[in-house]
Amino acid sequence: MSPARAWFLAMAIFVACYPSLTEATTYTVGDAFGWAVPSNTSYYQTWAADKTFVVGDVLNFTWTGTHDVADNISKADYDACTKVGTVLGSPVLIKLETNGSQYYICTVGPHCSLGQKLAITVMASTTNSTTPSPSAVAPSAATSTSKSIDLLNLAVLLFVLFG
Repeated sequence: MSPARAWFLAMAIFVACYPSLTEATTYTVGDAFGWAVPSNTSYYQTWAADKTFVVGDVLNFTWTGTHDVADNISKADYDACTKVGTVLGSPVLIKLETNGSQYYICTVGPHCSLGQKLAITVMASTTNSTTPSPSAVAPSAATSTSKSIDLLNLAVLLFVLFG
């Protein structure tokens, strides 16, 4: 095998074995429902339950009507729906910059007590970011791309290399 083919094969295997080396993901909070008063108080916790949030990911809060989002609040303030923190208007993109528990509420009327609140756990990033950015970013700066090689692509690559 030529040195170029050996290097290419080694890189392909490296990338295939480390699918966690991905770019940031943008999550639209509530998906198509958006950020609104839900029909049940556990809606946003159910929405977040199957997601893995990582430092560098972005939360996209969008809504119509009268809502807002407060971030940088404590668990006690989240639980009590205390109207503190930084209140931001729609649409707002919040870059997750630290790992650990993070809390978000709507401060309009009784919206929080009706379930318009989100608690997530953010995992430490597996990649190094060298570009600092503010926690609220412009909509055009967010991406939802994710790069990884799946096993089918790896199999095709190996077939091409070794016939």
